[in-house]
Amino acid sequence: DLVYHKNKELWQQSLSGTERIHLIETGSEKTIFDIQFQPGDHLVFGRETTGIPKDVLHKFSASVYTIPFPGKVR
Repeated sequence: DLVYHKNKELWQQSLSGTERIHLIETGSEKTIFDIQFQPGDHLVFGRETTGIPKDVLHKFSASVYTIPFPGKVR
């Protein structure tokens, strides 16, 4: 299911603590192909202009992935 949260506070309040969180951000050495996806996994995308907030990146730092693009990107 796709769920949109208006802000990070509402998203974090919705977590029970058992979810697997995968942050999708540029610059990670790990890619989405390194994830063994399971039902219930959360994929978190930040704003294109600012990315995922630093406090969220820090909290879930072991679970940051990038989507690889072939060739030059912008």
